[in-house]
Amino acid sequence: SVTDPYGGGNGKFGCELHSEEFELKQTYETEFKIVTRQSFDREVQAEYDVSVVCTDRGSPQQMARLPLVISIQDENDHSPVFSQTEYSASVAENGAIGQSVATVAAADADAAANADVSYSLSHSHFSVAPKTGVISVLAPLERERRPLWRLPLVATDAGAPPRSATATVVVTVTDVDDNAPRFPQPRLTFTVRENAGAGAVVGTVTAHDADSAGANSDVMYSLLSDDDAAFSLNQDSGVLTTARRLDREYKHTYTLTVMASSPGNSNHGDEATVTVLVTDDNDNAPEILPH
Repeated sequence: SVTDPYGGGNGKFGCELHSEEFELKQTYETEFKIVTRQSFDREVQAEYDVSVVCTDRGSPQQMARLPLVISIQDENDHSPVFSQTEYSASVAENGAIGQSVATVAAADADAAANADVSYSLSHSHFSVAPKTGVISVLAPLERERRPLWRLPLVATDAGAPPRSATATVVVTVTDVDDNAPRFPQPRLTFTVRENAGAGAVVGTVTAHDADSAGANSDVMYSLLSDDDAAFSLNQDSGVLTTARRLDREYKHTYTLTVMASSPGNSNHGDEATVTVLVTDDNDNAPEILPH
């Protein structure tokens, strides 16, 4: 609304607005309204500085200037955008419940509530903090059952209606030496000829470790009992060999206890019983006994 206290020709005036984005329209003799000339994008420019200039028709002319700041109101026309479409993370399989795995982030170009982003994840083994984007372990993990998880993450703004975006978090579960080697059978039986010299192969014992390939799945073999010191066991291959010449007529059956353990923990393992039967060689001539 514009007024001029002088009457007559001096009280007549005209107003104008110099702007490419807005224009001034007269609604009544002393009232004007500012209208837009174009559409706007608040994310490109949020405010415009304009001035309304009114000049009377007196002599000399008098002028009044009204500076205005026009703010563009936000619309929820932008969805959140994740910093990455796919995130990679890793966690040890013995990770504690609540342990942080990764942090995700999404930004929204809108303002106020339209830019207020929250995160969600519907999952049995992982959770996400709605405001910080920190992903944590929710349930126990076991690499031997599932070494890789793909988590579908959602970021949603607080606009009306809300807009959202998705990203994927790929979590690799790293191995921990939490499985002891196990023999598939608790008892084994081998045979060997009685005159086989030292170093003769009797058989091979084999145990399996459920941990992943690498040091955690390595198996070390050892002899726990061999009272006669008649045998030798290769700690890497599990090959059982004779340590000396055997004589069936002296002893025909040997009972050994072997152990398979993890190299880093010799008490972390399994035992098996090995029976070695010494077969006969025709190494004794007949003997005639006098009556």
